[in-house]
Amino acid sequence: MWLVLSLLLSTAHAEDVRIAVIGDYGDDDDDSREVADLVIGWSPDHIVTVGDNDYSDGAYRGTFEGLELGVGQFYADFIGDYQGEHGAGSDDNRFWPAPGDHDWGDTCDDPEGLDDYLAYFTLPGKERYYEVRLGPVHLFSLDSMECEPDGATADSVQALWLRDAAAASDAPFKVVTSHHPPWSSGEHGTSDGEHMQWPFAEWGIDLVIAGHDHDYERIWRDDVTVVVNGLGGLDRRDFECAVQGSQAQFNEAHGAVRIDASDTELVLRFLTVDGDEIDMVTFSAEGGMPSPTDPDAGETGVDACAGGCGCDSSALAGAPFLLAALAGLFVARRQRPDWLS
Repeated sequence: MWLVLSLLLSTAHAEDVRIAVIGDYGDDDDDSREVADLVIGWSPDHIVTVGDNDYSDGAYRGTFEGLELGVGQFYADFIGDYQGEHGAGSDDNRFWPAPGDHDWGDTCDDPEGLDDYLAYFTLPGKERYYEVRLGPVHLFSLDSMECEPDGATADSVQALWLRDAAAASDAPFKVVTSHHPPWSSGEHGTSDGEHMQWPFAEWGIDLVIAGHDHDYERIWRDDVTVVVNGLGGLDRRDFECAVQGSQAQFNEAHGAVRIDASDTELVLRFLTVDGDEIDMVTFSAEGGMPSPTDPDAGETGVDACAGGCGCDSSALAGAPFLLAALAGLFVARRQRPDWLS
């Protein structure tokens, strides 16, 4: 009997999962529709967002009606307990958003600014931030807005919740999503304040995916991979610089991130609406490997000009940023902090 039990335990594993990740997408326009067609064509098990789910104009911003325009008409089939007008929704929720500044209503002046968002989606935990296990991936969706009642600093209630929840997880891969990236070479960069620069690697997080800047970027910094994924359908924007650790940059077309994960590896790709694979990076659950990036990238990352992050963005605008050359060459492995060993 013990032999049978041992064999069962040794062969037990989480189901493989495909996750689409979109950001800065929530509008009723052709570009957002093309991205929706792209990700639905992947037949994902789940769709995850990194904020700005309602990017509609004027009074619709931050409202139920705006979410119907930017989300419901495209993704209703993935939304659990769906109350809108675009079908029956999903029996089990498969849509996992994070709130952005446009969901809060652009500012923190209204403490009830997120109410329609919270009414539209049915999410775990406090709903503004929460955790959910998606096969081998443990997703921690955060609220990076300074409006967040539990705070968005590294010593906030929200951050300490993440620390403890990540420590308790036995998932092969731990992924954080939030709207504001810790670092970015894009138009916003860190000009809005040093959002979300938390000790993610120390807390066992493998990957951070954010949006806010309307571009795609992959960064290796402070022993964690950060992906900026803001090409979900809104206006594409130029890069301002190359921050420390920047490994890949792209802004030539809209697209989305696709994650394919098993018990042993997680493969992240950025694909455009034209079907082009722009970037790919592979994470292993075995642990012990260093950064998935060029170890010689140095202080200034990819093609940074002499002025650092104050440089002329035209120097970066047309460059391929090593994407095709680097795709698939680097393997990221989860680094265990000493206290989890």
